[in-house]
Amino acid sequence: VYWVAGVKVIFLALLAVVVLTGTQETKVAAGWALAASIAVFFWRLFPLARRADARGQMRPAGLGIMIAVMVVAIVVATVAAG
Repeated sequence: VYWVAGVKVIFLALLAVVVLTGTQETKVAAGWALAASIAVFFWRLFPLARRADARGQMRPAGLGIMIAVMVVAIVVATVAAG
């Protein structure tokens, strides 16, 4: 569990640096990279998350939907920025 939290902190810190200091091209490239990396992780995690969600083992429920919405929001923001 702790390594997952650590990876999230790394991604968020790198994203903050890119947003604060990057050029427009760097920000668009980072948006696509972020969306792709989350989508690949989600693709591998989703079957397990769906089963755990159906058994009531997920808190909060509907984690898959939240991740999908996050990926769509990142893609929309990246397209709008590009």
